[in-house]
Amino acid sequence: MKIIYLITEYSYYLTHRKKLINFINKEKVFNEIYIFTNFDVPILKNEDSKINFININFRRSKISILNSIYVLFRLFYLIFKIKPTHIHCISMKTILFGFVFAVLYRKINFIFSINGLGLIYTKKKLFYQILKILFELNFILFLKKNNIKLIVQNKYEYEYFRKYKKNKLFLVKGSGVDLNKFNSLNRIQKKNHLRVIFVSRLIESKGIYDFLNIAKKAKQDKIKNIKFYIFGKLDNVNPDNININILKDYYKKGIIAFYGYKQNINNYLNISDIAIFPTKLREGIPLSLIQSLASGLSVIAYNVPGCSDIIKNSNNGILVEKNNINDMYEKLVLLIKNENLRNKFKNNNENLISNYSIDKINSEILQIYL
Repeated sequence: MKIIYLITEYSYYLTHRKKLINFINKEKVFNEIYIFTNFDVPILKNEDSKINFININFRRSKISILNSIYVLFRLFYLIFKIKPTHIHCISMKTILFGFVFAVLYRKINFIFSINGLGLIYTKKKLFYQILKILFELNFILFLKKNNIKLIVQNKYEYEYFRKYKKNKLFLVKGSGVDLNKFNSLNRIQKKNHLRVIFVSRLIESKGIYDFLNIAKKAKQDKIKNIKFYIFGKLDNVNPDNININILKDYYKKGIIAFYGYKQNINNYLNISDIAIFPTKLREGIPLSLIQSLASGLSVIAYNVPGCSDIIKNSNNGILVEKNNINDMYEKLVLLIKNENLRNKFKNNNENLISNYSIDKINSEILQIYL
């Protein structure tokens, strides 16, 4: 058997799917594994590996008709040449291509992973509304096909897609977290101050401006022994990207510290105390949220799909209504003052987090392939 993974960005493969694909490779289910993704530097194939990388410019940032036609024909050629038994599409854009090939290649098993409905189902702009209609039409026309399996990450999406696909619909809770790296037992104790962090792509819909406003208010109110840290990379190709000058201004004023993207984010989580997730998107299961909970942090998040699947309010974290920055700030002050509540959340999450382990998630996806 042969499998092709369609992933829009190489960076997403590294953070969310590398461990899955290495696991599948180790299990020797497939004779050949191909990863079609967009990367800037050559990736050499390991001589002992069946994993092959092929550069495909999916252009995640925008819709280009000419580029889409080019990619469509290139994919058609490569699929015809490789003759895979399985194609796993990971992202909304690659799923659009997957619909086309699911019609053309009825003997190939297609797996579509919807990792949150994102901007398309959140933004009210005409462009996103048109995209939403396009996806809805494809869902109606093609999702019921027998050679398509659909994976969603939370209960809201599972119920949403049941109207399109009652069979071969699977709920898999996220991409999985490595509990050896992200573990509250690895925490490093410190006494000088509490660390409040934001870990995400730096786009407006992830709530970065909300986090900045909360940090600013804490400084104005002269909350003692607390520092705010931002981890994440700019997403310049995303129309929802932030204004970097605003971030620089907050840094210069000493309101936040900015560390950018860190591959070893577990080391920073181990010395942090509270994580704020003011995302406004329809998330799948946010990986950084799971990593924070596994690392023993207390979490405050907006009550949106994905976050509300994991956090049970006042039991293992705090949920506040979307866009209610004042309430989120008040809950932060509560956590800062209440160490017993932070410890309660940490203890409760230790019992919960095994449901999201990378080993469990990878095994569930493997069974879907078979």
